[in-house]
Amino acid sequence: MSIIRRGHRAAPRRRSVGFTLMELLVTTTIAAVLVSATVPPLLGMLRSTRLASQVNSFIGDLRYARSQAIRRQQVVSVCASADGVSCAGETNWQRGWIVFVDADGDGRREPGLAEPLLRAQPAWSEDDKFSADHEASVISFGRNGFIWRPKASVVTLTLRNRRASAEATRCVAIDLLGRAAVQRIGAGDCA
Repeated sequence: MSIIRRGHRAAPRRRSVGFTLMELLVTTTIAAVLVSATVPPLLGMLRSTRLASQVNSFIGDLRYARSQAIRRQQVVSVCASADGVSCAGETNWQRGWIVFVDADGDGRREPGLAEPLLRAQPAWSEDDKFSADHEASVISFGRNGFIWRPKASVVTLTLRNRRASAEATRCVAIDLLGRAAVQRIGAGDCA
């Protein structure tokens, strides 16, 4: 029998605050499963979004070049460029490109001929491959906005990422009228 003195109360029992080891292990395991299930699709979505953004920036420069050709009433060209000032003469566009007034319409930038540089885009990620068919190292727009001296009826540039799935592949198709459209793999000439 316990004796309780007058005026003194028994101290209340304290509840321990925190997690048990078992609760912590279960929570960590569930979190690891959820993260491992969501990270790969998230990375794929981020790569796909980045590819779409890069293609849209290229389309923007093509539209800009076309509008400048009409506004200036001169040939304006877009060409693959590694240094940001001259044309590289290759079909690998992932190294960057330039937009310039092409005074003599030859598809090469020659600074001495008053061929001002209008825009320059830097290289993309090394994981990206952005190349053209029909050996299109330059795309030129005439005074009317149509393709200047076309080599084919449609020029297609294909953007692939070696880490992304094939569904992330994007193509830019430019017709003789100078209109550029983005295509997904399997549509038009996008393969």
